[in-house]
Amino acid sequence: MMIRNHCYCFSGVIGILSSILIHGLASPRLHFCRHDQRETLLEFKDEFRTGETFPSSWNKSSDCCLWEGVECDHKSGQVISLALSDKSLNGSLKTNSSLFNLQYLRELSLYNCNLQGMFPSSLGTLSRLTFVGLRGNALTGEIPSSLGNLSRLETLELGNNHLLKRQFF
Repeated sequence: MMIRNHCYCFSGVIGILSSILIHGLASPRLHFCRHDQRETLLEFKDEFRTGETFPSSWNKSSDCCLWEGVECDHKSGQVISLALSDKSLNGSLKTNSSLFNLQYLRELSLYNCNLQGMFPSSLGTLSRLTFVGLRGNALTGEIPSSLGNLSRLETLELGNNHLLKRQFF
């Protein structure tokens, strides 16, 4: 009788371990960086004279979904959030910046990054944005009307820049 109980216990443990192993192999990876997303992010990094303030995790040999300041959708691998606040980018956000190729981006946080130059009208092409934080930079010009294309936008933080207010009649 004692031997039979041990057999049932052993087979139960084997069954549980098999289930965990099969489930683990069948479930999708939590992080996987799409090649095009990694290349786009590295191009974005190269647009600036970042010096040593840029996260060292940003390199070709690692999963971009694990890079500091980057969040990806767990199913598609698309970059959905970019948070690089207080990283001295020291440059302008050009209208043709590779940033605007991140079409699944929902959150963009570039506070205090020493961004200069005209406010990029191309920001209005990122139609999935719900949050934009560009406070504490040196952006100039008018807030472009293209931001009206951001129908999902919930928060827009532009304070402490040199932007002109557009007058609507």
